[in-house]
Amino acid sequence: MSNYNMIPIIAMHRKNDFFSVGQFDKNLSFFEDWDLWIRLLKDGGRVFRINEVLFYYRMRKSEDSLTNFKDKNNFINIINKNYIYNKYIDDYNLYYGAPIDWLHNNILLKNKFYNAWNKKIERNFKNILKKLKIRR
Repeated sequence: MSNYNMIPIIAMHRKNDFFSVGQFDKNLSFFEDWDLWIRLLKDGGRVFRINEVLFYYRMRKSEDSLTNFKDKNNFINIINKNYIYNKYIDDYNLYYGAPIDWLHNNILLKNKFYNAWNKKIERNFKNILKKLKIRR
């Protein structure tokens, strides 16, 4: 939830919870729902899935929705994501540690994975070469 929004805007929540966390942040032009969900869940809020269709989604015939202008609004998206990150910087640091530590650990994990993957490919490639030499 801290890296991207996993709950759609059409999800239901209690009206009093919506008002208790301060409604939507008016400083955001995108990702208002993501920010809302972070605030709703931050202090122990819970999410439940109801396995029943409780809404009908209307598809637009025209492409005039704000979500259809993502390429044009990419800069605004970056600004809004940065705003959310800075708004919850202390929570991010508690969960992930300092950003540079998180980045370092992520790089180490990726390197470990890629090294193992590369060794596996190298072994398979050597086996293929051996088999090709035998056939000659």
